[in-house]
This record gives sequence, structure tokens and C-alpha cells, in this order.
Amino acid sequence: MENWGVVLYRDTRISYEPGIDTPYQAQRSNSLVSHEVAHQWFGDIVTCEWWDHTWLNEGITSFVEFIGTNHTEPDWHVFEQIFQWSVLYPAMNADSTGNSHPIVYSVGTTSNEILAAFDILAYQKGACLTQMMIDFLTKDTFNSGISQYIKDHNHDNVVSDDLFEALTEADSGKTNLNVKLIMDTWILQMGYPVVSVSRDVDDPSLVHTDQKHFMLDPYDEPTNKYGDMGYKWYVMLTYTHGSEREFENPGRTWQNRGPVSIQLNGATADDWFLFNIHQAGYYRVKYENENWNKLAAQLVEDHKVIPVRSRAALISDSFTLSDGLQLDELAAWKLTEYLDQEKDFIPWRTTTDNLRRSKTMLRRTTAYGYYEKYMSHQISPLYNDLGWDFTLDDLLNYLNRIIGINLACSHGHSDCVDECKRQYTHWMNTGNNSMIRDDTKAVVYCISIRYGGEAEWQFAMDMFESKTTPEDDRSYLQTSMACTNIPWLVSRYIEYSMAANWATLGITNARRYSPIGIPIAWSFALDNFEELFEMYGDAAYQTMWDFSDDMNTVRDKNEFEMFARAHSDMSENAASNFYDALHKIDLNIMWMDRNYQALYLWFQEMTKDMTSY
Repeated sequence: MENWGVVLYRDTRISYEPGIDTPYQAQRSNSLVSHEVAHQWFGDIVTCEWWDHTWLNEGITSFVEFIGTNHTEPDWHVFEQIFQWSVLYPAMNADSTGNSHPIVYSVGTTSNEILAAFDILAYQKGACLTQMMIDFLTKDTFNSGISQYIKDHNHDNVVSDDLFEALTEADSGKTNLNVKLIMDTWILQMGYPVVSVSRDVDDPSLVHTDQKHFMLDPYDEPTNKYGDMGYKWYVMLTYTHGSEREFENPGRTWQNRGPVSIQLNGATADDWFLFNIHQAGYYRVKYENENWNKLAAQLVEDHKVIPVRSRAALISDSFTLSDGLQLDELAAWKLTEYLDQEKDFIPWRTTTDNLRRSKTMLRRTTAYGYYEKYMSHQISPLYNDLGWDFTLDDLLNYLNRIIGINLACSHGHSDCVDECKRQYTHWMNTGNNSMIRDDTKAVVYCISIRYGGEAEWQFAMDMFESKTTPEDDRSYLQTSMACTNIPWLVSRYIEYSMAANWATLGITNARRYSPIGIPIAWSFALDNFEELFEMYGDAAYQTMWDFSDDMNTVRDKNEFEMFARAHSDMSENAASNFYDALHKIDLNIMWMDRNYQALYLWFQEMTKDMTSY
């Protein structure tokens, strides 16, 4: 916590011992110190008038912390490799639902209302908007304006308009932007736009752009609790194309809350075009399939032509748009074809964070084997390069190694599976698990049990029940026992959880982590629901509704509705959650209808000549 003249930290948050703690702990400690020191200016010398404008304290500081970390540890490349993962994408995910809120809104006087203002939007979205202002004003103009803002309001309270006034003045005589006019569309309404870009049918160098409020659920609607500005934004569009490849000084055009056409000088019909360079803007981009395919081809030919942040943006935008049923999932997967060449962290991390929908939808289909083989192949070069030989002095190699191990093992890579089993067997034979690192215990335990038999599972149970097992290990074991591929061990696990009074967790773990767990967990929950309800009340209903994450067939939906009809006396809250879950199943069915056949054929074709790893 920052205070006048002194910053207080918990020891565990800032301690770092080289050779013992991971590089990720070093990065977290460094970022925390940078964040709290930055508060001496943004929060102490100048602070918001009331918590309506919390982002002036927390959002700007959440961006400035990256400046501090980048200054002290330039080899970490935090702006290029960390910002999107830890700031931009969490903010966008939270801001793409109808129950989001504007970054500036009326905050009451109770402690709960004030604490609620310190959320992901105040911190992460505020940082993203700071980055965006720097991009459209230039770094020098922003620095001049922010310095004047601090001088003008030294030891005073401010609102957002005070910042915008200082930045407008700093830009006077340059581009003469009205920063308040622009930024009001970003701070006084929730959400962000998806910018659509399409090529003119007659002129290949002409593109047409428009914008729309992006909602992850296409049937969602913004709450009417807050004001809005028609859900239209002033967007600085940045762009280049295949014949130009200008990423340092790209083309720039304002999209003034509506459509705009742009001439891409020198572009031919064979060229790809790319918008939102380095993903500096707080918006997503949607192309037509032809341009997605051309970008995918460029990545395969030479992925380094496109900067690393823009590579991550392509992956994130395409998968997110397809999750929202605005794009065929196949377009997103084609962008992953180059990944066997990728060595940078942020494209891989972005891919990892976007696998869940495809993996969940395919896991009960014949396409899953092809999908698993494809992913095992794509991650193999990274996994083979880094392996298990951890070095504790390189942040990005460390983060990539964790990704390589987790993805390779979870997709059946034989060497990775064998190494998990070797480490786990050593523990079984010696009683010493010091060979297994804390940051790989989850995957080592799970994979060893998944590819093992009763002996591996029973050993995990014995260790879980042992009073000498550390609590963190017990937590890993509690989850990992659900990874088994043996039907009767899945049933034993769920029955054990029922007797031990953590059945809702046991059912959920079996559903999520066992390759065969969904039907076993669903049948058990159906057969034992009355007892579950006695034990957990409405939480038992929520355990049932959570199966909607995996349900994607008409048969699934019918069984789901049949259960609800048999329990029509459920509470109003449980009923409301049921309809939300039913809607999720409908969306999953739509996703399957739109994507499954194309993905099945594509994964089959892509893997026919691939070596199994």
C-alpha cells in the first residue's frame, strides 16, 4: 500500500531469492514495486476527486508500472511480451459482457461501493486507455501533457476532464485533438468496438471499415444501469499491408464513431492488410475470410514479418470473434499453422488462453484425436528446445518452458508424458517428491494418473489422506485424482468426495479433468441429486448447471431440460441460473453447427502426414 513517504508491502509479495524463487516471482515483485512507487505521483501528489474516477489513480499507475519494470529489466520485454496477457486481454474479457460498466460511473459512499470501484476495469482497462492515448497523441505529447497535469494539480483533487484538458493543451499546434471528445466515448460507456474491415470489390487498394459494440454473447445486451453514448467510439485506426509492411509509422485514420473508407497506397489484390498495429488500440478487428487466409499464409511463410504483438492480436481477435459466433473457428485455427516456428512467449500464451472452447467442444467427438495430434506436433519444437531443464535467470524462457510442458503433456506428447511418469514413479518409490517442481506439480500429478493405473491413483489418495502432506500438495492431489482415464476410478473418486463432503468439487473435477469424466459425473449427479441438495442446497443446482459448459448436442439439451422439469420447485435464483445455462447450451450447439465439420476435416488433413510425438 502506498502512503506519503513510505510504501508498505507484504514480505511474500516482494521477496525474491535467485536460484530458489522463479523468474515469474521476480517479475511480479518488480511490477508491484514499480506500481506502488508510481502512486507517489498518481494517487498521492494528485488524486481523484472521488472514486468515480478511480482509473486516474489505478489505471495510469498500472501502465506506468510497465515503464518502471522495463527500465530496470529491459531483457524481459514486458511491453512486447507481458502487457497483452496480463493487462489487455483480461480487461477486454471482462468488458465484453452486458453486465460490465463504464470506467467512470457514480460511486456511492459505502465501503462496499467504494471497494467495488477498484476492479479490473479501473486497473487494466485504465492502463489500456493510457496506452491508447500515448499511441494517438505520441509519447512526447503525452509526457508533456501528463507532466503539466501533475504540476497544475499538485496536492489537489482531479476528475478525468482535468487530464484531458492538459493533454489537449499539450497537443495544441500539433494534431489539435480534442482529447475529451475522443475519450468520453471510452470512459462514459462500457465495452469496446469490433472494427470490421473489408476490401472493395473493384479497387483492391480500398478498404471499408465500420464498428460495432463487441459482445462475447451475440444475444447479450448492455445493462441499462449506466449511461452510454450510443456505443460508438472515436477510434484511431492504424494499418499497413503486405507490399508496404510499415509497422513503425503505419497509416493512421480516425474512425469518427462510424464507417470510414481508407486507401491503402500501393496495395494489390494479392496483399494482406493488418489493422490495429501492435494492438495499441482498445478494440478488436474482424476481417473477411480471404484476408484472414492471407495473413495465415504470411505467418507460415515468414512470421517475423508481422511484429510479435500483432501476431498475438491476430490469434486473440480471431478466437474471440469465433467464440462470439462472429467468425468461423477455422479462420482462427489456420492462424496457428505457423506456431511450430514460434519461439516468442506472447503468441503461445495467447494461444493457450484461447484453446478452452475448441478443446471442450471437441473432446467427445471423433475430431478430438486429430486435434490432440495437431497440438502435440505444433508445441513439439518449443518443448524440445526448452524441455525440463529449468534456468532461473531468464523470465521469457521460463514462461515458455511452462507453456511447452503444460501443452505437450496435456496433448499426449510421449516424451513429456514419460518424464511426468518418471518423476512421479520416483516419488512413489522413494517417498521423496523434491524432484517435482512446485510449478509443474499440477501437470506431473495429473498426467501420471491419467496415463497410469490403480497404483498411481491409490498412491495419490494415500498422499492426499496423509497428515504429513503439505496443504498445497494436497490441493494438487485432490484435483489430479480426477484425471484418471479408468471409469471405475472416476466413480470411486466422486463417491469418495461425497463421503468427504466435497462432492460439488469432486463432480466438477471429474467433469473437467477426466477424459471420460463427463458422462460418469453427470450420471452420478442425477442419481444422487436429492442427497446433494440436502448437503449443499442451491449450490447443488449450480453444480448441475455447470455441465452446460460441456453440453453441445440436442440430446444433452433434452437431458438438461428433463432434469429441470423434474425439479420445477427449485428456487427463483436456481431457475434463473438454469435459463442462463440453457442459453449456454444453445450457443454451444450453434458453435458446433457452424464449426464442427470444417474443423474435423481440417484437423484430419493437417495431421495425415504429421509424426506422432
